[in-house]
Amino acid sequence: DSIGNREFWRFIHALGILHIGEVASKKLANYGYEIFDYNIEQLQEIDGFGKDMAQSFYDFCTHNKDFINEMQEILKPQLQNTQTTQVNADSIFYQKTCVITGTFTLSRDSIKARLEMLGAKVSSSISTKTDFLIAGEKAGSKLSKAKELGIKIIESSELAQILEI
Repeated sequence: DSIGNREFWRFIHALGILHIGEVASKKLANYGYEIFDYNIEQLQEIDGFGKDMAQSFYDFCTHNKDFINEMQEILKPQLQNTQTTQVNADSIFYQKTCVITGTFTLSRDSIKARLEMLGAKVSSSISTKTDFLIAGEKAGSKLSKAKELGIKIIESSELAQILEI
């Protein structure tokens, strides 16, 4: 398996920048290679980016410009087709926090990726900030907690209709 031609977000994530996890890397990747030249103000305009994340990314890029350029030359990370990463602001999941529990016909990673494409933030734990619980077969304690907190529960059949799967 070649080390080149990986998705651009994976390249950003692999840089190991403080405060920049998988979700942030995917958001940054939507801006293409020029993201490495953004200033702090531009970075803070990205949905979900606070001062610490913007500062951390900016500092890393400023101090490691040559390294980033060399790595890009060697690895040639692939920019995603912007149409697939265009977030749908009309989606019910847009800027909502979702938690996935139980088993589904699709893999959880696949469901997570589809939700993220619709603008959702996928979390692993239920809290008062959770907007939706995506509940598959054998949903356990997370389902009980969601009911306790009055969180909207989307069963797998309803999810299938929404995601058209």
